[in-house]
Amino acid sequence: MKSPGETHYIKVWEKVIEIIKKKNKIAVLDIGCGPGQFGKLCLANKLGYIGWDFSETAIQMAHKMNPNDKFRFKVCSDITKMPDITFPAVITMLEVLEHINYDIKVLNRIFCKVLIFSVPNYDYRSHVRHFESEQEVRDRYGEVVPIEEIIPVNVGGEHIIYIVVADYEKT
Repeated sequence: MKSPGETHYIKVWEKVIEIIKKKNKIAVLDIGCGPGQFGKLCLANKLGYIGWDFSETAIQMAHKMNPNDKFRFKVCSDITKMPDITFPAVITMLEVLEHINYDIKVLNRIFCKVLIFSVPNYDYRSHVRHFESEQEVRDRYGEVVPIEEIIPVNVGGEHIIYIVVADYEKT
């Protein structure tokens, strides 16, 4: 398993940490936490962290990468079947929405201070969708969440990940 610094997502995760700190938030609920690499960065930056993932294997990997008691990881069922999700600080969904058919349904059931999610500009075998421009991202999600900004991050070659920041405190 790669440490956070060994993956091409590190630039995205570092930018997300920067945004969280700029917003003066201290806790993160990470939906779709995977093997816990972003969680490791949260710990290194003294952020409270809860990671959720549908995969038991991913949660086991996250625990192994982050044996510290400050981390909590939970296996959740299919996110589209869960009740509303409320969290008093930041919810992140990094590289999640492009993998699920019901992305709008999920976003409509999230309640938090700040929502940060990312979506790619490139297709991949597990992607349900991708976005060729910031405008396409805005067109899909702008009426669902209060988009404050969209930050494109180049993760190699022509591959861009769009970080979307939705600030509910400003609405």
